[in-house]
This record gives sequence, structure tokens and C-alpha cells, in this order.
Amino acid sequence: MADAPPPEDLRGELERLQGEVSRLNALYEESTQTIQRLQQDEDNCCRLFEKSLIPITVFDSEARIVMLNPMGAAILGHQVEDCIGRPLKDFIPEIHELTVERVNTVLSLGKPIVVEDDLSLDSQPRWFMTIMQPVYNDGDQVRLVQAISYEVTAQTEAIKVLEQHDEQYRLLFERAGVAIGHFTTNGEVISLNSVAAKALGGEPEDFTGKTMVEVFGAENGPIFTERVRRVVETGEGAEYEELPNLPSGPSWHLSAYTPISDDAGRVASVQVVATPIDQLKRAQQALEEEEARLSAMFHALPSPSYLWEVAGDDLVLVDYNEQAKQVTYGRVASLVGKRASEIHSRRPDILADLKRCAKEQVSIKRQSEFTYTTTEETVHLKLTCAFAPPNHVLLITEDITEHILAELEHQASEARYRTIVENFPNGLIALYDRDLRYTLAGGEGLKAIGMTSSDLEGKRLRDVFPPDVYERDEPALLLSLIHI
Repeated sequence: MADAPPPEDLRGELERLQGEVSRLNALYEESTQTIQRLQQDEDNCCRLFEKSLIPITVFDSEARIVMLNPMGAAILGHQVEDCIGRPLKDFIPEIHELTVERVNTVLSLGKPIVVEDDLSLDSQPRWFMTIMQPVYNDGDQVRLVQAISYEVTAQTEAIKVLEQHDEQYRLLFERAGVAIGHFTTNGEVISLNSVAAKALGGEPEDFTGKTMVEVFGAENGPIFTERVRRVVETGEGAEYEELPNLPSGPSWHLSAYTPISDDAGRVASVQVVATPIDQLKRAQQALEEEEARLSAMFHALPSPSYLWEVAGDDLVLVDYNEQAKQVTYGRVASLVGKRASEIHSRRPDILADLKRCAKEQVSIKRQSEFTYTTTEETVHLKLTCAFAPPNHVLLITEDITEHILAELEHQASEARYRTIVENFPNGLIALYDRDLRYTLAGGEGLKAIGMTSSDLEGKRLRDVFPPDVYERDEPALLLSLIHI
């Protein structure tokens, strides 16, 4: 006989119980998965904790080590099991009390803190930045503190180096002896050193944040601002000679604008170094005036003159005067810029004089026959090489052709006259000077006194004739001679 179906009220209760069982099964399944995930998370955390290259330590309120990963133990120079339960003072006594204070600060505040420590480990100074954060128990109460330490030795040393550089720059900035300004890319003052501030009639802090127009006025301010803009735009520095009208008076300066770049390579600011050059400008002006004076003297020289500039072991023609232009019919202009070794290739003696004058800085004179390369005209010149500091040689030429020709003509005339005298057919003919010394004698009469022309040359009249003859016949003797 088949079972009778359950009453209606029991059927409903059964369905409810079956639904509850299904819900409980689902909750169980979910909790099982949650536990598995938690176990996986815990395993992952343990692996991260164990494998981490960053020291991780868990402290209690007395700074005793509750947990420690291998990297943390390595920093302390021990194994993990040797550190658990021991106070930090057993390993790093110098920061134990400070660590206890920090741990209790975190426990009381319930908030993390960040600290830095300078430790001496393995006799080497090492810097660590540590994040100390609270660890809660199941009742949301803070009982422990986890410390995660990051070694920042390299960064700290780099910061120290930068600080040293900053200090060195500050000292240089203040003690440079020249005006230095640091400006934004818009031309606003970041800082001025004391030299710059004094020149502007104030203290450095008086100008911070001001624009160049406010600092330097409506005339110069826009000019300086535009220079800053160009440096920022091009990324390249620039130099300017200028005569700004400062409160201390107008003064020549050489201003160097230098771009200052940030880590990304962008121009972040501009530094301006203004060096006073009043003395240099006065010296330049005096030099220019002296050069103008010397140039005027050079061009006014009455003789053809040429200016050479030393170029290594050679010289280059750089200038000539009006007289040189005339004697070469203007063709000397084509020689400017050419080397002496090329122009005087056929006259090694003149080339040697020019080089020696330049090397030894001495004056050299020479008299020589010379053929102009520009006109092929041959003349007799008196050449003078004179050194002109710092690196020039002045060549002055004097045409002595007429003098040489006159002297040659005189020598030829004298030779002809000597021939006539020496071959005088009868009697005695002689020339004597103002002291009655024979200079030339000839004629058959020489034989009568037993002498030659060379015997008489340089002798006095009274030395040739016996005293009695000379005294008796002096007037007649004098009348018989030709006086020169």
C-alpha cells in the first residue's frame, strides 16, 4: 500500500527546511572558498615577507622583535631565529630608546610615522628611512608595530653632495666680486647677490620678486627682459657689452646670460653675471687712439712704407702708405693679404731681414738694388725693417737711385781726372788738400824728385822738399800746385 502524501502544512515546512539546507550549503561553500583565499593571501604575504628585499620587522611595545624577515635579520647580522623575542638594543643599542619611543607613539596614535636613521653597520655609515605603522588584532586594537625600512644611503649622500654644492654656489654667489642675478623665465628676480644689490642701491631682499622693468627702469628693463626671453627660447647663452645707467652712475659691463635647466632639460631660469669692464674699455679706447695716431704717422711717412703682420713663421702684408701706392702705380693693393715668402720669393735676403726683425724684435737696415714686382722697375733702395709691437714689422724704403748714380758719376770723373794727372807729359802736377797734403800727383817731374804718386799721397808739402828749398821757394811751389 502506497504512503499517503504529507499534510499540506508539513509539505511547506519540508520545503523551507530544504531551502535552508541549500542556503547553508552555499554559505559553507562560500566560507570554504573565502578560507582558501585567505590561506592563499596569507601564503602570498608570507612569501612576500620572506622573499622581500626590504627589511621588515614587527615590534611590541618594548621594542622586542616579534617577527622579522630574512632581509631584516641580515641587516642585524644574524639569523631570523636568533632575533625573535630579543630587544633591539641587543643589536643596535644606539637607537633602542628612540625606537621604543617611536613604537609607543604609533601605538597611542594608531597612525603610521616615517623616520630616518643614520646607522653604523659593518663599520660603514648607512641611512634608512622607516615606515612604522600599527598592526591591529581581531578586536581592532593596536598591539604591535610593523617597521618597513628602505635603505637611502645613496640618496642621502647625493643630497649631501647637492647641499655642499648649494653651499659652494651660495658662497660663490656672494663672494664672486661681480654682480650676479638669478631670474625666472619671465624676467622676475629670484635672487641678487650683494654686489648686484649694492650697485642698484639696495639689499638683495629688496629686489626679490620684482620684474626687470621695476629693477632696471623703463629704458633698460624691456631690453634685459627680451634677452632673457631669447635665452629661454633658444636654450643658448649670450654675452652683451652695455653701459647701463645705474644708481651708482653709468658703468660699462660685460653681461653673460646663461640658461639654467631643470631635470627634464627645460630652461627653468636664467643667470646673469655682469663683470665691470670700465678699465678695459678705457684701455681699448686708448689703444684705438694710439693705433689711429700711429696709422696717421704711418700714412704720412715721406717714403714708401709697408706694414707686415707676423703669421707663424711668415709675414702677411696688411697695409701700405700713399707713397707706396704712388711708386707701384696703385698695384700694391693687389699684394695685401699675401705672404712675404710669396712676394719676396726672388729676394731671400729681404725675406730673411723681415723674419729676423719679427723674431728678434730688432731694427735692420740694408742698401740694395731692388726690382718692383708690380712694375718691373729696378731702383736702388735703402731698406729699414723696424719691429712694431705686438706683432708687426714696418718696412720703410728710401729711393737712393739718384744718389747712387751721382756717386758713380763722381767716381767715374775722378778716375778720368786721375788718368790725366798720372799721364801729365811735362813737369809736375799735383793736388793737395787744405792741410797741404798731397792727394794726387803726376807728370814727368816726379822723376826729378825721385818719387811716385803713391809716395807723395798723404805727405805734407814741406815734407817733400828740403827745408831750405821749401822756405825759399814756398810761394812759387804753392802757385805751381792745383788746389782742391
